[in-house]
Amino acid sequence: MKKNQAFVTTWRWKKGLASLVVLGVLLWGGPVRGDTPMSIGTTNTTVDEFGVPLVGRDGDPATNCDLVVIYWASNSMIYFPDYSGNPDPRNPQLEPPSNGVWYIGSLCGPLAPSGTFSACLAGTNRPTVDSVLFVRVFNAPTLAAASYFGDSQVFTVNGSTYEGKEAVVLNIDKTRYPFDSRDNDDDGLKNSLEKSLGTNPDDPHSDTDTVNDWEEWVAGTDGTDPNSYFILARIRQGEGDEAVVGWDSLAGRNYKVWYTDDPLDATDPTPEWIVVSGPDWITADGDVMEIGIPAGLSIGRGHFRIQVDPPPQP
Repeated sequence: MKKNQAFVTTWRWKKGLASLVVLGVLLWGGPVRGDTPMSIGTTNTTVDEFGVPLVGRDGDPATNCDLVVIYWASNSMIYFPDYSGNPDPRNPQLEPPSNGVWYIGSLCGPLAPSGTFSACLAGTNRPTVDSVLFVRVFNAPTLAAASYFGDSQVFTVNGSTYEGKEAVVLNIDKTRYPFDSRDNDDDGLKNSLEKSLGTNPDDPHSDTDTVNDWEEWVAGTDGTDPNSYFILARIRQGEGDEAVVGWDSLAGRNYKVWYTDDPLDATDPTPEWIVVSGPDWITADGDVMEIGIPAGLSIGRGHFRIQVDPPPQP
């Protein structure tokens, strides 16, 4: 028997009923295995890079559940994976079962809220005392489909108990780390974000229109659909001579409204635009925004435009 051979398993994530059935193989020549059952899990909701709870529900096919994997923390350190998400050799994965995958069941019972997970380990499935591990979650059911990940803290199996079990509570707030922060096509988007969005990281104009993928992401339009545009859609009369300007928005994005009465094709001088929405950015709280421009209908013929504040990339 090889000393310090790894306990190995792969999990899948489910929201709602969030527990994990974990099976594996443990061969260990030195340290002592704890006698009490052990549970590993989270109590916080883990979200993806867009703030959406990780995917999975009790009874769903395993292929629909976001992936969870346990790794060894060599030297008590977590090292960054490669551009495809494969672990650093210093963080070997715990050996998966014969079918290559495990997913959430009901062994540990339900946890709330959704976006949590738990694993119950007992008997030969239990890691040995002094094992140093961490858990990594992914934003897709498979490593090949994933683009972002999140890591738990490093934890050591110590054999202590709480209400008859050793309990390890992990904190993984979100899949906050991109596998690949490069920008192959120089369009302003990380390769990993393009993978999440479905755009082509090697083509700045994935949908072949005149707007590049970064601009589509900022505007909240679909970078894979040439018929998806960011446009000023509506101008209507409000009270009196108030002009109500409306557009399709993205919740959380910040906007400003500008106005000019100069011809748009003027070159000498070019059109002079002024902000008419106030000094501060307007934060959208839904998919449609409207703002009233006092006396907007009394200023004569003119043009409005909408400015979007580029958010930080996940």
